[in-house]
Amino acid sequence: MATTANVTTIPILSRPKQTAEHFQVSIMTLHRWSKQPGFPTPIKRGQIVLHDTSAIAVWLSGGDDK
Repeated sequence: MATTANVTTIPILSRPKQTAEHFQVSIMTLHRWSKQPGFPTPIKRGQIVLHDTSAIAVWLSGGDDK
Protein backbone atom coordinates (compact mmCIF):
# COMPACT_ATOMS: atom_id res chain seq x y z
CA MET A 1 0.00 0.00 0.00
CA ALA A 2 1.53 3.30 -1.08
CA THR A 3 1.27 6.27 1.19
CA THR A 4 1.84 9.85 0.20
CA ALA A 5 3.34 12.16 2.77
CA ASN A 6 1.83 15.53 3.48
CA VAL A 7 4.53 18.00 2.60
CA THR A 8 4.30 21.61 3.65
CA THR A 9 6.52 24.04 1.84
CA ILE A 10 7.73 27.15 3.57
CA PRO A 11 7.67 30.17 1.26
CA ILE A 12 10.98 31.86 0.61
CA LEU A 13 10.16 35.52 1.07
CA SER A 14 12.35 38.33 -0.17
CA ARG A 15 12.10 42.02 -0.88
CA PRO A 16 11.71 43.22 -4.48
CA LYS A 17 15.42 43.98 -4.97
CA GLN A 18 16.49 40.52 -3.79
CA THR A 19 13.70 38.87 -5.79
CA ALA A 20 14.79 40.66 -8.97
CA GLU A 21 18.41 39.66 -8.32
CA HIS A 22 17.35 36.05 -7.73
CA PHE A 23 15.67 35.88 -11.15
CA GLN A 24 18.36 38.07 -12.77
CA VAL A 25 15.88 40.69 -13.95
CA SER A 26 15.39 44.38 -13.22
CA ILE A 27 13.00 45.64 -10.57
CA MET A 28 10.95 47.15 -13.43
CA THR A 29 10.58 43.68 -15.00
CA LEU A 30 9.44 42.30 -11.64
CA HIS A 31 6.90 45.14 -11.48
CA ARG A 32 5.64 44.31 -15.00
CA TRP A 33 5.38 40.62 -14.11
CA SER A 34 3.26 41.55 -11.08
CA LYS A 35 0.64 43.02 -13.44
CA GLN A 36 0.29 39.71 -15.32
CA PRO A 37 -2.61 37.34 -14.60
CA GLY A 38 -1.75 34.61 -12.14
CA PHE A 39 1.36 36.30 -10.75
CA PRO A 40 1.68 35.47 -7.03
CA THR A 41 0.37 38.33 -4.92
CA PRO A 42 3.10 40.05 -2.89
CA ILE A 43 2.76 40.05 0.88
CA LYS A 44 2.61 43.52 2.40
CA ARG A 45 3.46 44.21 6.03
CA GLY A 46 3.22 47.92 6.60
CA GLN A 47 5.54 49.47 4.04
CA ILE A 48 7.50 46.26 3.49
CA VAL A 49 6.69 44.25 0.36
CA LEU A 50 7.74 40.60 0.22
CA HIS A 51 7.61 38.18 -2.69
CA ASP A 52 7.38 34.38 -2.48
CA THR A 53 10.25 33.41 -4.80
CA SER A 54 9.24 29.75 -4.98
CA ALA A 55 5.71 30.71 -6.10
CA ILE A 56 7.17 33.06 -8.72
CA ALA A 57 9.40 30.23 -9.99
CA VAL A 58 6.32 28.03 -10.40
CA TRP A 59 4.50 30.87 -12.18
CA LEU A 60 7.44 31.38 -14.55
CA SER A 61 7.56 27.68 -15.38
CA GLY A 62 3.87 27.79 -16.26
CA GLY A 63 3.01 25.37 -13.48
CA ASP A 64 0.31 27.54 -11.94
CA ASP A 65 -2.76 27.67 -14.15
CA LYS A 66 -4.78 30.05 -11.95
